[in-house]
Amino acid sequence: KWEWRNDDGKWQPFAEEDAATLEKARGAEGPKGRFSTTHFSFNTEAKTVYMIDFERMTQTNLESKVSRALRRNGKGSAAGKVTWQVALDGGKWTDLAAQDAQMLERQYLLKGPKSSLRTAKFTFNKGYDTMYEVDFAKMEQRNEESGAMRKIRRKVLGGRAAEPGARWEWWGDDGKWHAYDGKDVATIEGAFATESNSFFTKDLTWNAGYDSLYLFMFDVMTQVNCESHTSRKMRRIGASGAVSTGVGGDAGDA
Repeated sequence: KWEWRNDDGKWQPFAEEDAATLEKARGAEGPKGRFSTTHFSFNTEAKTVYMIDFERMTQTNLESKVSRALRRNGKGSAAGKVTWQVALDGGKWTDLAAQDAQMLERQYLLKGPKSSLRTAKFTFNKGYDTMYEVDFAKMEQRNEESGAMRKIRRKVLGGRAAEPGARWEWWGDDGKWHAYDGKDVATIEGAFATESNSFFTKDLTWNAGYDSLYLFMFDVMTQVNCESHTSRKMRRIGASGAVSTGVGGDAGDA
């Protein structure tokens, strides 16, 4: 039995044929795998590409970028894997209360990384009822009364540490590895260290003037243009020379 969570937070069953597609793909890819498909009964006319992440139990529309939570036999992704933090004065990152983190995580999974949220339901706001706007694209939290802005971030517990001197490369159509620009390396390495296995961004040097959204999947070391759906392999070379190419595959594979 496969279900998806709607905008009201309620679980809805997939059609039998869609549930069968998900079950077959999970068997082939494994509980930590991913797969992309257009073959859903609700998608027969649109032919939109959806990416399913079995580890995080999410379904992402690669055109609208909307992500929805999934569950199988009543079970979703493992709880407690992700925490949300806010940057206090001085730039120190501090964990939000569990209730607040759950609220942000639910909205992030339901609406996607480009969405926003207006709420007065933060635990630290009890008794004040001040309205806050959370912008997931900018990863900012704004007090609508005072205008005060704070940075927020979504962090995977037990995540990887950024490493000075690490290099990132992408696999070109010429069959060779090419180095990312230094600014892009900083962006990707930062995401590798603090974000989940999926990272969305438009802030890339080659993307200036195009404004395309890119998805980086660190578990399979793949970069995807979410508009054209073009994907490229990438790899990380640590300061020690150790090469990371994701799950399976060789660094030289096309």
